[in-house]
Amino acid sequence: MRKFSIFLIFVISCAKSDMEKFWQDGNPLPYKVANFGWTSNLNSFYIFGGDTSFNDYSTSRMIIYNNNSYQISETLIAPIHLKNSCIAVYNNKVYIFGGYIANAPTNYFFSYDLNSKTYQDLGNMPFETGGCFAIVLNNKIYIIVGANTSLFYEFNPANNSFNQKASLKYIRDRACAVVLNGQIYVIGGGNNKVEVYDIIANSWIEKKSLDISLKSHTCSVLDNNIYVFGGQTSSTTISSKVFKYDPNSDTWSYVTDMKTPRKGLGSAVIGNEIYVFGGIDDNNNFTNKVEIFRVSPIVF
Repeated sequence: MRKFSIFLIFVISCAKSDMEKFWQDGNPLPYKVANFGWTSNLNSFYIFGGDTSFNDYSTSRMIIYNNNSYQISETLIAPIHLKNSCIAVYNNKVYIFGGYIANAPTNYFFSYDLNSKTYQDLGNMPFETGGCFAIVLNNKIYIIVGANTSLFYEFNPANNSFNQKASLKYIRDRACAVVLNGQIYVIGGGNNKVEVYDIIANSWIEKKSLDISLKSHTCSVLDNNIYVFGGQTSSTTISSKVFKYDPNSDTWSYVTDMKTPRKGLGSAVIGNEIYVFGGIDDNNNFTNKVEIFRVSPIVF
């Protein structure tokens, strides 16, 4: 009986380590937050706005997280509080596009100067958005508008102009997007569809779909693969799954689970690791957890 108990403990500990060998805990965020705009640049990631509770719609603070530490912007980024904005860093400025006030999309448009720690109101965009995603590529910023539309825009920081580009094939809401091999991949957003944007042809190509429909998930690129974390699979189900997309074979595979199932989260590559942060867990609790994912798991 004693031998069986020892064997059972060994089996349970091995099963546990299969997940945990991919993960380690990072420094938590300074406050609990979800449904924020986020982006990364070099070895830092940026979080703007978002919900801090179900009773407090949103904040206007920015977190700058660098080398497993953080600082909070000293200046309000905008005169209003927003959630589900999309943001991008270009030329030492953080550009902030739209976002929801309550559940209404907006066309607000700001920049935040990382040197002077001041913001500038850049007027109104030609579209309203919330649950959008912004991607920097070739000195331009591309915006998957979201808000249950298929709209797609190019923003030129040189003259603060917007140019509407070819619409996506599918309507999106709180999708995630990455740049891989000079192309923009858009994943999920109330569905399981994957589309790739060719800048030269101004056209979208459909790729292999995810096995499940997701929104409010996050994704990052490391070692020429796309990793997708968490998200909401239905009105009540929050995912803990981590999936990997291989562009060479156009295939998806399951990797492991997150330690904490989450939606409304973000992710960023720092060094050879992916930092996964914030969100709402499967108990409907806001979290400030930062968990660090290793593509090559630790061998015990």
